[in-house]
Amino acid sequence: MANIQQSKQSHPPRPPVTLPMLTAIKNTLHQDDPFDACIWAICACCTCAFWGMMQFGEVTVPSQNAFHGSHHLKCSDSVFALDLDGHLYA
Repeated sequence: MANIQQSKQSHPPRPPVTLPMLTAIKNTLHQDDPFDACIWAICACCTCAFWGMMQFGEVTVPSQNAFHGSHHLKCSDSVFALDLDGHLYA
């Protein structure tokens, strides 16, 4: 596999996205600015897709008109609580 992929790489592999990177992005964004809020939403979608092992289409909606609250996740569907060991989870 390394021999196959090596010929297709035009630059060295980039490091994975880390929690400190996401924190740095969030700290520089202003949630009251629509553009910044959109950037943060894209970061959230990418993170959910990665950790949920989903295809990107599973965390997005094709258009605003295609969104249905009973079928698609909303911010209000998030739950933040403590597990039995007292650790925060979402």
